[in-house]
Amino acid sequence: RQARQHEIRMNQLARMGFQGEQDCGSAQFTRLGHGPRHQFLVPEVDTVKGSERDHSGAARNKIRKLVVNLHVLKVRGKDISELRAMTLHALSLAAAAFRRNPYPFAATGAIALALNLLGLIHPILSTVAGLFVLPMLYVGLGTLAEAEPGLRFTQALRLALSAWPRTAALGGMMFILFLFLSTLLGISLSALYGDELMVLAQTHESDPAAFSQALLQEINWSASAFGLAALVLLTLGLIALIWMAPFALVYHNMNVLQALRWSVQMTRPHFAALFPALLLWVLFSGLSGALVGLNIILWPFTALFHFYCFRSLGKQAP
Repeated sequence: RQARQHEIRMNQLARMGFQGEQDCGSAQFTRLGHGPRHQFLVPEVDTVKGSERDHSGAARNKIRKLVVNLHVLKVRGKDISELRAMTLHALSLAAAAFRRNPYPFAATGAIALALNLLGLIHPILSTVAGLFVLPMLYVGLGTLAEAEPGLRFTQALRLALSAWPRTAALGGMMFILFLFLSTLLGISLSALYGDELMVLAQTHESDPAAFSQALLQEINWSASAFGLAALVLLTLGLIALIWMAPFALVYHNMNVLQALRWSVQMTRPHFAALFPALLLWVLFSGLSGALVGLNIILWPFTALFHFYCFRSLGKQAP
């Protein structure tokens, strides 16, 4: 009789093990009796429901893996968080470079202010300085940023003007970009506020300063708020794509088309990571243009921040 009971228990264990393998390890609560009369106490296992439970568990595991993977998204082998850290890193490097050589950088800011004030003498002088001299000085500050502290003023100025052999190329690039963005903004604003703009342009045809003031005061910009917001985002996106082209032209010794192509190819995969840096650069540029006294510091600091963003982006090249 004991041999018979032992054989029954072995058969039950074998049957339960086989069902457990079919149900992928689903829990089974059985009560083993001491004979055939207790076999009704062993519950039947619904293999279909066990399979459903297994699939739901697998789905939960997949969801958990997807959530984890969202936190470690990579762009060309770099974490998104690491790419976004470029903004803070560029800010710290710009501040450190300014502290190393504060007087030469402040002097370049004073030179930039003087060049901008040439417009008070004649608008053509301001245009020429803005297209050729200021970009050359702006880009050349990167060479001064990488210099050792304790330079004499003449040495620092020579380093700041080190981009002068590419002045013509830089001027040509700035003219092309200015023409392109001006045409885009002109067509878009005419489509949004055509009638009002035409009236103002005819009224203040011979006075650009009065026309600019009238644009701010007499145009109801909220009439096409969504269209204006879309235009601003489009303009910022286009600027982000070509943002690094001036530095690529000088520091990678490229021509205008090569520099523009390089900037688009490098910024497009890192667009989301670079956009906060671009917004910060736009803020610095606006403040340096609005605050006449502080732009002696803000203008070179903006150039340094731009340069170190370019350096950080260049390190992402495959």
